[in-house]
Amino acid sequence: MNVGSLGPVVFRVSDAFVRTISEYSRRTSARIGSHDIIGQKPLSEWIGPGCDSISFSIKLSAFRGVNPKEEAEKLRGMAERGEAVIFVMGGAPVTRNKWLIESVDEDANYYDRMGNIISSDVKLSIREYAEVVTNLADN
Repeated sequence: MNVGSLGPVVFRVSDAFVRTISEYSRRTSARIGSHDIIGQKPLSEWIGPGCDSISFSIKLSAFRGVNPKEEAEKLRGMAERGEAVIFVMGGAPVTRNKWLIESVDEDANYYDRMGNIISSDVKLSIREYAEVVTNLADN
């Protein structure tokens, strides 16, 4: 059963295959400006919404049908290329915007006798990617 996806990386759970997320954490913020006033406290101004950020962990195990090394390399490649992708959870996009992988942290837990990673935990930090908005005054 598919539980979500980050672009081409599908989070799925079945009898023979597990690639799912845990430790999901989301941060939403506002952009707030500050205007200095001589002799008084600065004035605050709400500028607009900020970009959301999300972090989560993925357990990768050869015993669950995935190749931990290849999966981590795919995620690192997406981060290094700056691929903006749709993030889906529960059958719907998390936001109307795409997402960028900001960081990939990999902890290799177990190796086989040849030195191949057979189990690892990957922690992803992703950031909402707002596309360029055209100037509404030009329309």
